[in-house]
Amino acid sequence: MTGVDDLPAIWRAIVQGMGAMAPVGTDPATQAHAARVRAIVATLAAQPEAAQRRMIASLVTPLIAPELVAEAATPAPPRAVRVPAGSIYGQTELDGLRAVRSRPDGIEVSVSATGPIAVTTPEGTASARITLETLRRIDPQTGLVVESRERVETLTPDGALQSERLTATHLQPAGGTER
Repeated sequence: MTGVDDLPAIWRAIVQGMGAMAPVGTDPATQAHAARVRAIVATLAAQPEAAQRRMIASLVTPLIAPELVAEAATPAPPRAVRVPAGSIYGQTELDGLRAVRSRPDGIEVSVSATGPIAVTTPEGTASARITLETLRRIDPQTGLVVESRERVETLTPDGALQSERLTATHLQPAGGTER
C-alpha cells in the first residue's frame, strides 16, 4: 500500500463499524462485553495517523496480489506446501497442496491441507484432525483479490464434526460490477 485517500473518512468508518459490534442487552455479561467493545473503539479512535495507516495497510495488503497474476502466467502443477492452521485444539502446521490456475473469470489460488492436532488437558490428551481449504480469486487486470474463502474443519478421531469455521470475503471495487 502506498497511500490512503481520505484517511479520516475511512478511519471513521472503521471505528463506527467496530462500535456497531457492541452487543445490546441488559444482562451483566452482555453489558460487560459491550463495555469491552466500547473501550477498544475508544482506543482505536484515539490512534495517531501513522497507526491508522498501519492498521489499514494490514487490512488491505492481503488483498493486493500482483505476484499471483505473474505466477498464473506460467502454468505449473500443484505444489506441496506447509500452512498454519488453528482450531479449538490450538495452532498447528498442515501439509497440503497449493494450485494456481488461470480461469476465464480470473486467477484462482487454492490450498487444501489436512493433518492431526492434539491438545493436552488436565483430563489427558485430546486429538483431532484438521482440514483447511482456502480459495482466492484475483482480478488479473488489477491484481486485487476479489474473493477469499477459508474453511477449517476439526474432526474427532471417530470422524464426528467437532468444529467448523467458514470465512468469506468479497471485494467489489467502487464503480465495479458484482461477479
